[in-house]
Amino acid sequence: MLIVLSQPGTHLDPLRHAGAATVAVPPLTQEEVRGIAERLRLILSKGGGQAEALLTDGREVTDFLDALQERSGGNALYTTYLCREVALRPETIADAAATVRALPSYRDSLEDYYAHLYETLGAEADVVADIIALLGMPVTREELGQIVPDRGHRIDRALKVLAPVLSERTGQGEVRVYHESFARYLRLGYQDHPDALQSTLELIATWLSGRGLFEDPRAFRRLLRILAEAGRDTEVLDHIGRDFVARAVSAAFPASAIRDNLATGLRCAARSGNWPLVVRCVELARAAQTYEGERFDSVLLDFADVPIALLGAQTMADRLLYDGRTVMPARVGLQMCAALDAAGAVAPWREYMTAFQHEDESDNTSYGEDSDRAAAWPGCAAGCDCPRHTGGQRRRCPGRTNSAHRCRWTPSPSGSMSTVTSQRPTPL
Repeated sequence: MLIVLSQPGTHLDPLRHAGAATVAVPPLTQEEVRGIAERLRLILSKGGGQAEALLTDGREVTDFLDALQERSGGNALYTTYLCREVALRPETIADAAATVRALPSYRDSLEDYYAHLYETLGAEADVVADIIALLGMPVTREELGQIVPDRGHRIDRALKVLAPVLSERTGQGEVRVYHESFARYLRLGYQDHPDALQSTLELIATWLSGRGLFEDPRAFRRLLRILAEAGRDTEVLDHIGRDFVARAVSAAFPASAIRDNLATGLRCAARSGNWPLVVRCVELARAAQTYEGERFDSVLLDFADVPIALLGAQTMADRLLYDGRTVMPARVGLQMCAALDAAGAVAPWREYMTAFQHEDESDNTSYGEDSDRAAAWPGCAAGCDCPRHTGGQRRRCPGRTNSAHRCRWTPSPSGSMSTVTSQRPTPL
């Protein structure tokens, strides 16, 4: 059974035509609408747990919540957008209810609201929204200026208008689409204008090409897809030489990203009838799988000092995540974290510990005691007295751990020895 959770829209028509059953999610209740406003710190929670809120006057809060319920129609995403309209624009706090009521009502879709935002941008800044939507990855203001230098003076205003439908990484200045329905709406405008779509994609492809396919992680992830979407199949295939996998591995890109690019290349080759390159992409994909399944933990981990010396420990650590998500099996990822940690990099311990815990819950493969010890707690100091290192029993005498080390094992309520709750401390 396949369950798809989605906003309403024509993009679901293929599923409907295939006989899928549709179950409408009930609208949010007043209490649920209030809960969203509380989580976004617009109003105080009933329990009084919050120290501050943007709206404190009882009458203003009631009027605001009534406006939210009225305009959102109980749609959770639109309720969130409306709250963000107020939360991200301090000048609207004086009359938050009026701000909400000035926006379109929900009518079975968010198209009216998205159209309102797009029209507010104006003809000179709407390309900024298009770039963010088509790019499909986080991008900074400066990078937007590099992609569309002739619109650089419009970028700040455009991002302010788009703020409710964008998410921004705190401290990094990167923005991306908050929910894919907005990107899908923007793409609809290109359906009858393929030349306009190709022109916008070329702006992105030129910028990504300048960053270097094997030098920049985002270029490696997106360039070939952007070129393929622009119909530039020949250029995609020109990038996939016989040494594609070797060059990608030497640049520390994960097998998952390598396979994604090869899948793009395979589609382009099939579309153009280039069967030799179809075969090349298939064989290269097998090589990428062999690298991850048979060579990574048996070879690369043993010689991790080589790519660390060539690329830098932090570069290697940064490539263990993409968009905040793990890019390889947690078992080997944890061992790589240990090697990078020892080399002085800030390794993504938390993400791989969490991933390992989830994998461990459903993995019934027996890897052996030595493998479990190496994979589960690779950074534990010699002589650690956690159950993983003492056959399931804690020693009564102190372990030989140094003062900078804290074992990452903590018992779960059920007694499992695989619960992870803390992060490896920064080495002294």
